[in-house]
Amino acid sequence: MEDSNGCHVINEFIVNIHTSHLSPKGVYCKTPLGKALANSEQADRDNVGRLIEIVYMMTKRALPFNNFNSLCSMEKRHGVSLGSAYQNVAGCCDVTQCISECIEGELKEALAETKYFSILMDGSTDC
Repeated sequence: MEDSNGCHVINEFIVNIHTSHLSPKGVYCKTPLGKALANSEQADRDNVGRLIEIVYMMTKRALPFNNFNSLCSMEKRHGVSLGSAYQNVAGCCDVTQCISECIEGELKEALAETKYFSILMDGSTDC
């Protein structure tokens, strides 16, 4: 799930959730959700992977977490298996936190490997 900024973290995270053996080297394995999924069944990892995609889409589009239950219900009506865990606002928050920890971890790893980096900021108001 690559975004306009070329972020590959979520795609890698979802691919790793769908694999049968999660690598202990991955940033996702350090998150509570990643640790919980490390010893779970493939079907459970697939279900959580779908939920992560829903949450990622919601956060990229700045949708309120209150929409999460409705989106999950709609996906179920379309025949998508989502399991029974994490399908509430608290679960949406947990998944969002996991995504942010993965992105933060990937960014820290990338910055640790570089000799130089720069930060660009825009201080103007567009209103």
